[in-house]
Amino acid sequence: MERHHRARRFRLVSLAVFAGCSAIWLALDSDAQIESDRAWSPILVLNVVEEATGEWSAARFSISVDGKPHEPRWIGPHGLRFVSVHVSKRQTKVVTYARGTGPVWVPLTPGAKRVKVDVVKGLDYLPVSLEADVSEDPVEVRARLRRWNRLREQGWRAADAHLHYDRIGPDGDRDWFAMMAGDDIAHSQFMTLRGGMVPGTWARQFAFGEQGEAADGTRTIVAGEEYRDRMQGHILLFGLGDLIAPIMAGVPDAPYNFPTLASVMRRARATGALAGIAHGGTMGTSSTALADAVGGAAEFVEIANWSWELWPLDNWYRLLNCGYALPATAGTDLPNNPRREPWQPFLGGMRMYAKTGDSTGSPTWNEAVRRGETFVSSGPVLEFAANGVGPGGTLCLPAEGGSVRVSAAMRSPRDLQRLELVRDGAVVAMASEQVREGEVRSLRLETEVQFDRSGWIAARGEGAPSLLPGGNEVAHTSAVRVLVDGEPIWSAEDGEALVSTLRQQRNHYERNGRYATASDREEALAVFDQALDRLHAKTRGAKQREVGPCPGG
Repeated sequence: MERHHRARRFRLVSLAVFAGCSAIWLALDSDAQIESDRAWSPILVLNVVEEATGEWSAARFSISVDGKPHEPRWIGPHGLRFVSVHVSKRQTKVVTYARGTGPVWVPLTPGAKRVKVDVVKGLDYLPVSLEADVSEDPVEVRARLRRWNRLREQGWRAADAHLHYDRIGPDGDRDWFAMMAGDDIAHSQFMTLRGGMVPGTWARQFAFGEQGEAADGTRTIVAGEEYRDRMQGHILLFGLGDLIAPIMAGVPDAPYNFPTLASVMRRARATGALAGIAHGGTMGTSSTALADAVGGAAEFVEIANWSWELWPLDNWYRLLNCGYALPATAGTDLPNNPRREPWQPFLGGMRMYAKTGDSTGSPTWNEAVRRGETFVSSGPVLEFAANGVGPGGTLCLPAEGGSVRVSAAMRSPRDLQRLELVRDGAVVAMASEQVREGEVRSLRLETEVQFDRSGWIAARGEGAPSLLPGGNEVAHTSAVRVLVDGEPIWSAEDGEALVSTLRQQRNHYERNGRYATASDREEALAVFDQALDRLHAKTRGAKQREVGPCPGG
């Protein structure tokens, strides 16, 4: 192969500056310096193509040289080098991509003898691992990528619904789209935030609303906000019209626990946003997540983050048991915890899937989430249906109840531990003996579940251990509601537990909440009062029949 003596160096770098106004941004260094063969030697030429078509394909790749991880100092123009930095946590990660536009030139270590290349494209393609002797310069390898499941054909699209990186202008979205393509992500939520581990406002977006949304025909980037309160917790506002101040409350420069998270979510929703509970409702010294869900302000619950963490599910299950069927979402929360194994995608190391069909854009994605047609995963793929009804759906049974045929499957190119069916918060069936089907492992469940009263059912599972940072790969679907004679889902035990918790929280906010005025305090306490009124009505038997989903409802 003829060497390219006249080549330009390209670097994509994420820089972090934490002085004055904190920021993380992308910068493209494209100097026209011509380097000698000696400075470049040896060179790896990486060709990444779709096996089915032979066309160039975007993908993330990582390299080892003579058994040691190798981070190239630059990459040719058909590649992309990104450095993710979280200064206060001292977390840095260099990730490299093929753009899907041609062969990627990568400099190796001088004197290299053997090179290993791991190529991964999200979770729906089989990862490829290649090795070659560096016996000539350049050394060329070809990775052929093959999709192993039918999720795309079935209308499922992957999303990373929790990202914190700067977008300083629309021109930079070209590189974000290349990274999304390399990690097989169709939808990304980029959110501004303030405080926490990083001082000041960071992950700035150049615009919000329609002006802040970008699309390339198959992928969509949406600007939003993670609003935080030291006491109330964290919420996610996807695609809101503009930032809602103070972004971070309950801190010295915004000392009051006001506005309420419920009012912030309603305000964001009025601008077309999708609003919900972040981090499983675990943040804050006294999270208002339960009150916000019961009161109707929250539209979803984020149940998983980073590349391994499934948050405690007790409160989500309790809400489901009382008829509050909030869908599940997930995202990486990058730049937090950026480390990855070679087989893991960077964006969407923890991801969610929404059933949007061939449509793109935030309205379609938002509606799929609102319907509950979602599942989350850090590796395994879940298939799940109750009498043919999938996640987010409603199954109607007659007054005498009946048996529901439930089918579930979990599949992955990596080992699987267990697949479980969860009914009303309790495991009712489990499979743990995996079957190997070529390069893919699978666990399957087919069973009958009896419903004498209204309830819900979902699937969840665990896959192979993940070495970084520990724990197993996880997956969980949103629930299917099963309504008997149109009666709403209600657990007296869980209802009483919610009432007890909300009473305690109300007392806590009355004693310890900080407010500028008496009316602000009254508004904050009213969030709990309204939620308690709703629960008391259900406890007294004033539950309304479900309207719409079932005949006669």
